[in-house]
Amino acid sequence: IYATIGKESTELASDNQYVLETDQSGVKISVSDVYCDGYLLYYTTTLNTDNAELNESDWIMGPQYDKVMENVSINETLIQSAIGQPFEKAEDGSYVKMEQIDLSTLTDENDNPIDISDLKNFTVTWSIDTLEGYLSDAWDENGEYQTTTRVSGDWQLSFPVHVDTSKNETIAVDKEDNGVVVNQVIKTGAVLIVDVQIPDITGTPYNDPYNDPDIFITDEAGNAMWWLGGRMTENGDGSQNERIMLLYNGENAIHVSATNKNGAGESIAELDVDLK
Repeated sequence: IYATIGKESTELASDNQYVLETDQSGVKISVSDVYCDGYLLYYTTTLNTDNAELNESDWIMGPQYDKVMENVSINETLIQSAIGQPFEKAEDGSYVKMEQIDLSTLTDENDNPIDISDLKNFTVTWSIDTLEGYLSDAWDENGEYQTTTRVSGDWQLSFPVHVDTSKNETIAVDKEDNGVVVNQVIKTGAVLIVDVQIPDITGTPYNDPYNDPDIFITDEAGNAMWWLGGRMTENGDGSQNERIMLLYNGENAIHVSATNKNGAGESIAELDVDLK
């Protein structure tokens, strides 16, 4: 992911208005490599520590057992409170994680949609108050990953984001096969967004009693595209609208397949989509 999105990202410069590095309880966390195209927000956070026990960890994150949350806000509106991705140990001894947030599916803490499509610049704040280290090859008596040590603090970051839409392009597709429609595709500098409409497939000829199709998307060579996120909206008639976000590496075409996974796993639709 970094090879694709990282090359499009912007290095942050020190600014008294923001907090690009926070040091608490012997643990320093910093943010860098920010990318935003209006659909995807990506940034890298790096953790360094002089805590010997914590440095024995293979990865570090909020304690899983206690479900300690990372909080992320845009312009002071909380958009994510979740168990985040772990900081994974790098060759240089630091711990790194690459965060990605689908901006087209944003909701606030009450699950109300948030529309930031008109913003050209915004501020992100990130915080967590407890960190714990884990070993990848040792387990406790409950079968959970063995922990190293736990550290408490008040780590808070804030950083500016510029929305660069210069490489964004919307392609009207409107291709249909057996009731499945690819409406449009949006290309950006690093992601591909595919909007698909799927009919109610509980009846003939689809025969999926749970109305839960599988969608597969491959490139020209038949390789699976890397999924970054998505959103499904069910309509009153049982049909579904799906927005699928994929990592984009300059592919000229994709193939979209739909199957009735809860039926016989049969193909429902096969659609070739030209991206040129």
